Amino acid sequence: MPLFSLPTELILQVLSYIQDRKSLVSLACSCRVFQRMAEAYLYSSFVFLQRDEIKLLHDSTMKDPRRLRYIQALEQRFSFHLHTDGEAQLIDICTLPNLRNFVSESPLGQYYASKKHLEQWKVDKSGYLETFKRASLLTEGPRPLGNLRSLILHWTGAGDNSRERFWQDTDICPIFLMPALEALEISCGLIVRQRDKPAGLIEGFKNSTNLKSLTLTECLIDHGALINILSYPKALEQLTILEPMCDWIDAPQPEEGLPLVFIHTDSVNRAIAQQAGTLRYLQLSRRRQGISKFSRMVLNLGGLRKLSTLKIEPVQTIELGQDSHWELADLVPPALDTLHLYEVRLHWLNTIGGEKIMARFRVDELIANAATRGAQFTLDVSAMRYSSQDLVDWKAPVREKIMHLENAFYKGELPDVSKMTEVKSDGGVPRSELRRRFPRLRVMTSKYLGCLPPFLYGERVPPNAVRYDSWYSDRFLASPYMVENGMPEAEDEEAMDPAMLEAFAS
Repeated sequence: MPLFSLPTELILQVLSYIQDRKSLVSLACSCRVFQRMAEAYLYSSFVFLQRDEIKLLHDSTMKDPRRLRYIQALEQRFSFHLHTDGEAQLIDICTLPNLRNFVSESPLGQYYASKKHLEQWKVDKSGYLETFKRASLLTEGPRPLGNLRSLILHWTGAGDNSRERFWQDTDICPIFLMPALEALEISCGLIVRQRDKPAGLIEGFKNSTNLKSLTLTECLIDHGALINILSYPKALEQLTILEPMCDWIDAPQPEEGLPLVFIHTDSVNRAIAQQAGTLRYLQLSRRRQGISKFSRMVLNLGGLRKLSTLKIEPVQTIELGQDSHWELADLVPPALDTLHLYEVRLHWLNTIGGEKIMARFRVDELIANAATRGAQFTLDVSAMRYSSQDLVDWKAPVREKIMHLENAFYKGELPDVSKMTEVKSDGGVPRSELRRRFPRLRVMTSKYLGCLPPFLYGERVPPNAVRYDSWYSDRFLASPYMVENGMPEAEDEEAMDPAMLEAFAS
C-alpha cells in the first residue's frame, strides 16, 4: 500500500511518536506531501530563553500565516540566562487561535539580569494585561484565547529594590476572570481589593470561570481580595497560597495598611468555604517575617467534603508555648488522607511537643475517619532545614525525638510489622498488605538552603527525602538530616519511597 494512501489521521498519529525534531525537519524538507503534517508538530510548542530568538518565529509565520494555528504551547522564559535586551517584538498571542499553554517570565527576576531597560518590561507587561482583559469577562462579545487552558506568569515589578519587585493588581485583574482557563499560577504578586468597583460587579462574576487550579507563589494578598477571587471559579480543585519565605524581602507590612490574608482567620475560612464542594488539594504557607505578631490560625475545613491532601507551613517557628501556630477546628475534613506539615523543629519534639502537634491537627480524628472509609492515613513531617554547623551545635538524639512523635501518633501502640505474617499458601496476608491497614508516619528532610530565591523560575526547591518511615521502623539513617548520605535525587516526594528503601537497607 502506498504511504500516501494512508488516512491523514493515521499519519498524524505516527508523527506524534517521532520525538526527534531533526527527523521531522528532514521529512518536511524532503516531501511536499508530508510538509504540512510535519510542521503541525514542529510548530506545536516553543520555548524562548532570549528575546531575539522570537524573530525567527516571526519570520517563519510571516512567510506562511497558517503556521500560527499550529502553536499550542509558548514559553517565554527570559530569566534563565543573562538577559540581553533585543529589538524583537513579542508574539501577539491573540493571533494563536489554538494556544493552550502560555508561560511568561519577567527578565528582571534574577539578581544577575540586566536592569538597563526597565521600561521595556513595563510595556510588555501592560500589553499582556490588555490582551488578557480582551479575553476575560471584563469584555463583552467575542473573546480571543478561547482555547487557553494553562497560564503561568512569573512576573516582577520594574524596580531595583525588593519592594518594587512585587507587581500589584486587584481582585478584578483579568487573569482571574478568563472563563476558559483551567490552571493559573502567578508569582511575586501583591493582590489588593479594588475599592471603587461598580456595585454588583463581583456578584456578576461568581461561578463564571472553569478554573480548576490556582497557585499564588511568593505572593501577598488582601483577605478581601481572596474572598472575591475564590468566588469566580465554578469548581476549584487545587489551591496553593505561598507567602514570601525570606525575611529580608521588604514587602508591605500589615501596619502599612495591607490586611494580609493569614491575619484574618475568619476571612480565610470564608474564602475557602466557597469551594467546599470540589476542593481536593490545599497548601497554605504563612510568611516568616513578623509571624510572632500573628494570632492562631484556626482552619475550619470540616465543610470540605472532598479535601484529600492538606499541606501547611511553617508549623513551628517559635516555642511551643507561644500561641502563634496553625491548628484545625473541631470539625475536620472527612476525606483527608494526607496531612503534610512543613518546617517542624524536631529538637522541640519532646513528649509534650509531639502530643501538642497531634492535638492541634486532630490527628486522632483524621485517622479514625480514614479507617471508617477503609483508607490509609499518612502524616508527613518535613523537618526544618538545618546547616551542618547547626547539627554540630545541636547534639540532641534525633531518633529519640522522632520516637516521641511516633508514640504520640500511635498513642503508644506501635505496630510491629516485622513480626507480622508472611505470605503463605494457607491464606496468610503479605506484610505489604498488613502495613496498609495502619496509619503511616514519615519524617522528611531536604537539602539546606540559606535562603530560598524569592523568584521561582528555573530554581527547583530541593525534594523531600524520606528519612524515617513507621512502616519500616527498623531502618533509620545514621545522619537523618544530611540528604547527601546515599540518598539519590528525585523529582517528587513519591519517588523518594524506593530510594528510602535502598538507603535504609543497611
